[in-house]
Amino acid sequence: MTQEHPVVAALVAAVGGPPPADPAALARVPTAEAVEVAEAHRLGSALLRHLTDGGVASDLDPLVAALREERTAQVVAHLTTLADLRALGGLLDGADVPWVVVKGPAAAASFWPAADMRDYRDLDVVVDPGRFADVVDLLAGAGAEQLDLNWGLIRRQMRAELTFVLPRGTLLDLHWHPVNEAPVRRRFDWPVAGLLARRVPVSLGSVTVPTLDPVDAALHMAYHAVVSGGYRLLWLADVAYATAAVARAGRLEELVRRAQEARLDVVVRVALDRVERVLGSAPAPAWTRRRGALWRAAVRARDGRLGGGGAVARGHLARGTGRLLVGSTRGSTAASAWTLGAGAADHAWRALARIADPEENPLHTPDGDVAAREAYLAAVSRNGLNG
Repeated sequence: MTQEHPVVAALVAAVGGPPPADPAALARVPTAEAVEVAEAHRLGSALLRHLTDGGVASDLDPLVAALREERTAQVVAHLTTLADLRALGGLLDGADVPWVVVKGPAAAASFWPAADMRDYRDLDVVVDPGRFADVVDLLAGAGAEQLDLNWGLIRRQMRAELTFVLPRGTLLDLHWHPVNEAPVRRRFDWPVAGLLARRVPVSLGSVTVPTLDPVDAALHMAYHAVVSGGYRLLWLADVAYATAAVARAGRLEELVRRAQEARLDVVVRVALDRVERVLGSAPAPAWTRRRGALWRAAVRARDGRLGGGGAVARGHLARGTGRLLVGSTRGSTAASAWTLGAGAADHAWRALARIADPEENPLHTPDGDVAAREAYLAAVSRNGLNG
């Protein structure tokens, strides 16, 4: 059984979970290690707020000082992002391109208890796929640097995301669909049209931007948390806060309907199961379908062997998070099991062949394939808002 890391126990409490069994254990963790674990879970700011709201014991002063330093860097990056976002919004609105900001600052402002609790590293924007080619050209004209330039690989993969660096340095992931990988996208029925039609404004302080409606945001948070592996506390906190907001608004039935229509119901249920196990409680929608019962049982059994919050207890520090199992979740038990088998086979083959992930992202290697570029952008445009 996995023993919960003291920093993880403190992070769980910082995002509304149960208090640590041994509150004094945090002070016994070396400061550098504590910061490393907090940053691995992307919850340094949440931990800082949690520690300082109730007064800080003197033996935690070094950790608080280190977290404040990290928090200052996050604030500077956030202000830079807002400046880039204001310019980007003007560009998109001026061209009448439907768009939304997802995750990151939009999630923090929409449903977290305090916007300064949620750290983020980049900006995610979803645009109308029919206008994606126009947006790529608009960004180039506005001085953004495109990082993904291997058009042959991009075309073969039919990725729903390209990465740019905006003029002030913000990393932008530009999406034409919330699901990046084509094989995963085909497992769901999640058209972009509805997401953009239901968008709502959110104030980020100095700028107001469109974001997903609360139900769509909850579905997106669950999808992102699960398909990413479900091991990072930030993702589980996103799911917890987003679905709690939906529950407070009396919209859980709507969440069930949209999830089932998009074949995301198994994903959402796996996400809420893990939120309940790690954070202690989660909304309980009244599901009308029973897809994925065996798969959910397998994930629960895996987590049970780890014990309590063991699914995220060691985070990046060791194996055993069930990342491959959770990340294989699709629209049914059969589809999830097939995905797990394919992923395990690929992992075993790479281990046998001693193939490690390359340090350089192959997508960033320009190939000059203009024909592949045009074919890719044309294919995206043909997808239209059904994406």
